[in-house]
Amino acid sequence: MWDWHHNRGISGVAFWSAVLPYDVAKTVIQTSSDTHSSRNPFRTLSLIHSRAGLSGCYAGLGPTLARAFPANAAAIVTWEFTAKLLGIRRFALILLVLDQSKARIIKNQQDSKKQW
Repeated sequence: MWDWHHNRGISGVAFWSAVLPYDVAKTVIQTSSDTHSSRNPFRTLSLIHSRAGLSGCYAGLGPTLARAFPANAAAIVTWEFTAKLLGIRRFALILLVLDQSKARIIKNQQDSKKQW
């Protein structure tokens, strides 16, 4: 069954797919032994792209995505469990707001069908 744990895992995959090139540039800057090399991540990313192409910008994508799904899903489960232990009911409020929004959207769709 598809639930919000899967959505959280997918959001982690989407996040890392978008920001991995900047993380690669950050790693190159941090590990560079040349003190005169550029510390500008955009310039570093451009240099990586010119030398290794798009695949160089996404170095380590496989392991990062393999880690992203379970790590993000586990993070939200842990957060929810801790919130429950502490008596925090924030997620229930979010679900209530989402349910009300969903009900409003369904009602608007039904009203627009009635007009036709």
